Amino acid sequence: MNKFNKCLQLLAILISVCNPAEAETLYVFYPSAMTAVSVQKSLSEACPGIGIMVFGKFRDFQERLSKNMPDAILTKPAVIDHIGGYTVGLRGQREGSGEEHYVFLSVNKKIDLNSPSKKPVGIFDILGRKGMKTFVGKFLNPVPRLRRATKMEDLVQLLIFDAVQGILIPEFYVDHYKKISKLEFIVTPCPNMKTGILALGVRQGKNATLTVKALTALDKGQMAVLEVEQWR
Repeated sequence: MNKFNKCLQLLAILISVCNPAEAETLYVFYPSAMTAVSVQKSLSEACPGIGIMVFGKFRDFQERLSKNMPDAILTKPAVIDHIGGYTVGLRGQREGSGEEHYVFLSVNKKIDLNSPSKKPVGIFDILGRKGMKTFVGKFLNPVPRLRRATKMEDLVQLLIFDAVQGILIPEFYVDHYKKISKLEFIVTPCPNMKTGILALGVRQGKNATLTVKALTALDKGQMAVLEVEQWR
């Protein structure tokens, strides 16, 4: 076999291994202190053989789904329910729980849950305008005006410029905001708001065996990228 034919054979092998049509695909979208690029790099290295795409904005995630539905999605359980067509295969947990509490984070003044303000509430957008209103409405009545942000750091900017009365975030991120800002934060618990942390949605009719195997094999450091400790 001459050198040219050897090269052709090697190329054919590479194509067969790297062909996206033969690999499982995983789309990832969830609020994170890390950038989408950093999450993409970490997960791609930890899960070889899986076609991974990480999205920082719900709109981009939704648009991509409308064009090509992957074998699995890694996102908030509320997003899986909203999208449809996927069944939860794994649930991420912290300290033995698959759910997390939400709190209001404000500056200098505590949020009075019994006296609604005319100012909006800042929140990370995971479902789009209508979806977020429905989502928040499950826990707060009346539903406050929402100021959606597509980056976690943008929520701090809303507080700095006094554009919102406070931001509604998972309690897990309180320490993160205290580290990146010198604002005098006041935490107001939102006792009725408790939601799923992170889940793997498997496309109906698929089993995503490779993806499930790869995710359940992640070590402690790799799981930290996903901000969960274990799968259930």
